[in-house]
Amino acid sequence: MAIEDDTDRATFFATDEHGETVVIAGGNVNGIFDNAYFSIATGNADVASSKPAFICRAADVSAIVIGTSTMIRFGTTYRIVNQEPDGTGMTVLILERQ
Repeated sequence: MAIEDDTDRATFFATDEHGETVVIAGGNVNGIFDNAYFSIATGNADVASSKPAFICRAADVSAIVIGTSTMIRFGTTYRIVNQEPDGTGMTVLILERQ
């Protein structure tokens, strides 16, 4: 079944399931936080890092300003450095820990 509208998308991020509520640009937004680990081989040593991201409804973050808007999760502040809409009403916010 395809996700059809914003109500269906909101159900996907329900906090009683697998979603969580964070503060983005001063407002509450439900979504899913991910902090994928990756390692890059540089020849002599590996460099490890992570890529924090938050997937949510595009309608919930339409007013953010890339580079200046922030997200707060469990007391940690992240700057929103990019927004990757998927064309279906969802978007991935690429984050940088502050």
